[in-house]
Amino acid sequence: MGGIGMKALLVSFSGRKNPGNCIKTLEFVADVLENKYVETSFMRILDYDIKPCFDCLYECFDPEEICPVSDDVEDIYRVIADQDMIFLSLPVYSGAPCSKYFAFRERSQSIFHDSKLFEKFDNVIKNYIVIGNQEAGGKQAVEFITSEMKTKDNYILLQSHDYDQSSISGRLIVNQEVKKRLKKFTLSALKNARKGYSDELNF
Repeated sequence: MGGIGMKALLVSFSGRKNPGNCIKTLEFVADVLENKYVETSFMRILDYDIKPCFDCLYECFDPEEICPVSDDVEDIYRVIADQDMIFLSLPVYSGAPCSKYFAFRERSQSIFHDSKLFEKFDNVIKNYIVIGNQEAGGKQAVEFITSEMKTKDNYILLQSHDYDQSSISGRLIVNQEVKKRLKKFTLSALKNARKGYSDELNF
């Protein structure tokens, strides 16, 4: 019952309109969490407008200025900051995490002059599901992500060729070994988040 009162956001960075590996793995994660009484919600980055940094005068370095790029980035960060943990499912495109993830990260500098928002976001435990084969950029994607991970953050790399599947079939979750690994990954993430949640309640 340790998950009662906790919230988790499941974020798909996939560019596919129809559900593929990113959405399907997150749906499985949601089932595991909800069985532990965690409130879950979904976010498809495909449904949001995220622009990269461009055509500016570095307004983000001045707390009195406002980023001239108009999109949904600040709204997304505020939703994330209101969670206990998030699960980000990232496809590997052309040997790297998808471009929307890069844009999402780089635009953070326009948000975090709000110190309270930054502190809340920083305290959210982040769990990454990377979908991609090592030799096709999965290894580099993991190295990129883990270089910025905090102690309680977590990741898993799911390679389609480990399960005799096409990388675009979207059927990873039908494999029992994938389900077993994802369940272990999710419960480990919940254990980390539960400790942080308990510490916050006892503060």
